[in-house]
Amino acid sequence: MKCSCLFLYVINFVIAAAAQQCVDTDTITASCSNNSSHQQTADFFAWDVAQPPPLLSALFPNSTQLLSAWEAHPLLSKVSFAQHNQQNDQSTTNNNIPVILHDRSSILPLQSDTDSGDPLLSLLTVDDTISILSRPLMRNGVDYKLAKKIVHNGEEHLGMLPNPHYSIEEIIAHFHYGGFSVVIDRMHRRWGAVAVQARRLEEELNAIKVGVNMYLTPEVMLETETDKRNGHTRQGFEAHWDWMDVIVIQLSGRKRWSVANEPIVYLSNKDQKRKPTVEEIQHYGDARFSEFTLCPGDAIYIPRGHIHNASTVLLDDDELDHCPSSYPSEEMAKLLNVNGPSLHLTFGIEQSCEGKVESLLHHAINISLRFLPRKNS
Repeated sequence: MKCSCLFLYVINFVIAAAAQQCVDTDTITASCSNNSSHQQTADFFAWDVAQPPPLLSALFPNSTQLLSAWEAHPLLSKVSFAQHNQQNDQSTTNNNIPVILHDRSSILPLQSDTDSGDPLLSLLTVDDTISILSRPLMRNGVDYKLAKKIVHNGEEHLGMLPNPHYSIEEIIAHFHYGGFSVVIDRMHRRWGAVAVQARRLEEELNAIKVGVNMYLTPEVMLETETDKRNGHTRQGFEAHWDWMDVIVIQLSGRKRWSVANEPIVYLSNKDQKRKPTVEEIQHYGDARFSEFTLCPGDAIYIPRGHIHNASTVLLDDDELDHCPSSYPSEEMAKLLNVNGPSLHLTFGIEQSCEGKVESLLHHAINISLRFLPRKNS
């Protein structure tokens, strides 16, 4: 009886929380109505594993594994052209992030009959970012950011250049010699190929919105004083967490990542977004997966609320998680170039009301199960 009352109490609390989340913005409120663009009645989590969504299945070929990870834990999808026993490839430690290993054959169904380029890695190039930054009226701090992590009194902060306008030559100089990363916001409104993939994810996940930001971080150069002072790493952002689920696709270069193995805020929403405290960052240092490297073609799913950070670093050739050392062809080797700056896209997924309610109900059930009496074995 007590357990039933507790369960009903938690369910009522969850329904109230879901209602609060569904009125965060006018946009979300509209999506809770009978808007024609969001009339899908399919269960948010019940993807058909036999016929998985095209883009998601291309990024994460094991749909069952992605389904288990959704809103539960991060999941890495890594390119490898060797024959693998996935269980044995997880390393000898128990702290490795869950991983899907694949040879990119899952990407082929995305190939267009009219486009011979790689359907994912050709979404955006470094030259494309220069083209975007060269457009008139692009404003630093509004349309893009020149940013890097700084540490003051033991606390990490986001350092940004102050001027609203920089020439493309000045941006390139700050990038290469100052160690500043370039972040371009709202790429789904600036680049057609990126917009197409963002809309795909919206439809596949029944999401309110999928926004895309671009992150370009300079490679580490041994000879620069900046890199020596920073311990041969370059990082655009301090450790932080996002209030929405994110999928990161590495397009070129390589980047070392660190991701928490538990959320700082479970099923977070926009109003809960804040900077982690010093104590939370210290806890994150102990409660995180082993570091790993994203190489071209790799992707990672990070549930909302999980602290993470990323930087370009000097990688030894003997590292276990370095980019593939052999490729099926010279063309593939050129395509998956690991040298040079790191370029990745982050797809931010804002959940629909259906997704939020079901996530909260799952959470409520899990909480209630903790209080149920267990039979002695």
